[in-house]
Amino acid sequence: MNEVENKSNFKKYVYVLIVFTIMIGGYIIYSQNKSLKSEEANFSKSISEMNAEMLELHNEIKILKGTNKEINFKKDSLQNNMDFLWIYKTLVQASKLRDDVGANFSFKPGDKVRLKMDSSIVVITDLIIGGNTFNYYIRFNVKNNKGLISEVSPVELENL
Repeated sequence: MNEVENKSNFKKYVYVLIVFTIMIGGYIIYSQNKSLKSEEANFSKSISEMNAEMLELHNEIKILKGTNKEINFKKDSLQNNMDFLWIYKTLVQASKLRDDVGANFSFKPGDKVRLKMDSSIVVITDLIIGGNTFNYYIRFNVKNNKGLISEVSPVELENL
């Protein structure tokens, strides 16, 4: 009988062990399910936040597209004016350079000056600036009392 009692005790221990294992497994499944539900709730919150941000970005894109259309329209209208005036660009730059350089001299076109080489009095008719990126020159067109026009360097002139 001892053997039968041992077998029945052994069966009781096995049943207790199985029940205990099932309880631990149930607890593990419960805790995993609980954590998955909280992660799912966090995930749904983050999805709703992302959707709100996407709507906001979509509205900003609409605004930027409207602004871009307006800028392109203005650019095209300005481009039409610039195309018309573009042929005068070099002329305007040359005139600006001439005026900037001419401002550094004490005499201007229309002034009477003395030529150093023969002390004759001449009238400055124009300022001429020429050259390229590496070489340039500055000359004055002057008209003498006989009506002859000649180009002279600024160092050849002096104020009266």
